[in-house]
Amino acid sequence: MKSKNLGDVTIQEIHHISENISAQRVSAIENGIIPSLATEGRESVAALISGALSMAAGEYVSVSSQRDAEKVDIELEVLEQSKGSEAQERELEELTQIYVERGVPVDLARQVAVALTERDVIRAHARDELGIDVDELANPLQAAVVSALCFSFGAAIPLLSAIFISDQTYRLIAVALSTTAGLLVFGILGAYLGGAGLLKGGMRVILGGWLALGVSYGVGQAFNVEVA
Repeated sequence: MKSKNLGDVTIQEIHHISENISAQRVSAIENGIIPSLATEGRESVAALISGALSMAAGEYVSVSSQRDAEKVDIELEVLEQSKGSEAQERELEELTQIYVERGVPVDLARQVAVALTERDVIRAHARDELGIDVDELANPLQAAVVSALCFSFGAAIPLLSAIFISDQTYRLIAVALSTTAGLLVFGILGAYLGGAGLLKGGMRVILGGWLALGVSYGVGQAFNVEVA
């Protein structure tokens, strides 16, 4: 939460962007845990690599679309500002109204809108009207790499937990315990970042993860495919 002092008025702006991004990273880690649990040996490594690449590709496409949409919104704002004084006055009134709706007195809201417009009109409208930070547009390549790394980290948890255990029974126990612990920890972390109940969030992720594994096992049995 950021606070901006405007004269005697404090505008409270709640920003969930960083929290949402962090929650997405935690989700990518959780997504990596289950595929590794469902395989073993070289199949686990293959699942890790293919899963990480799949996550990266999906994230790249998604964030690229988001970036394109942000650029279009900014270009439309530039176009609107280029239509002349009447359009500029209309945009100024829109910006003023945004601050009024946040609790700023009309006169002060107008002063703030004018000051920000004179300083950088596009930046002001992008941030306060469109919710876009022109200095931090979505980076698809960065998002793809981070998503792949997070998935790989999650997938490595069950993989590394049993790498030195030769007995099949003990290996399965180690993998099951490490997977459950990983789901619980990152479920709680995701709930914390999302502002939800910690225990409820952790248990939800555990149940969802094991349900996904059960469905995978059932489908594998139906098609005579072995799922470890």
